[in-house]
Amino acid sequence: MSKAASTGMQRHLPMIQGIAIGLLVITATPSAILCAALLMPTILAMMADRLHGRPVGRTVLLFGLAGACGPEMTLWRSGRGMEGAIALATDVHTLALSWSFQAGGWLLAQILSLAICFYVETMARIEITTLEKRRAATAAQWPD
Repeated sequence: MSKAASTGMQRHLPMIQGIAIGLLVITATPSAILCAALLMPTILAMMADRLHGRPVGRTVLLFGLAGACGPEMTLWRSGRGMEGAIALATDVHTLALSWSFQAGGWLLAQILSLAICFYVETMARIEITTLEKRRAATAAQWPD
């Protein structure tokens, strides 16, 4: 695919995604209502994440989808009705479990970045100490 074609596709990607989501909402309204309720923290995380590629939002989304699978399966097994979707979307335990998954994803994204930063800084300090020792040993061998 040429660069011009991929650039044109990227320009139209939000419209295509909007059409796909619109079709999902029209054809599967109970599932869409339940997903909207269960994935509300993900929606907020996506709007708040301004980094390129939205790494925190994507992590929260993955954890949120994991937490939404169970209630969605329950909805599908119970006949996919609007009453079932609203009952699941307003159930405190269902929301708490799904939102806890997403909170765990957000926390993991925050802690992991700090842990990686700490690891890189520690390795750099060890390397600096090693190089200073080698410099001191070399300076002792070659006095001025």
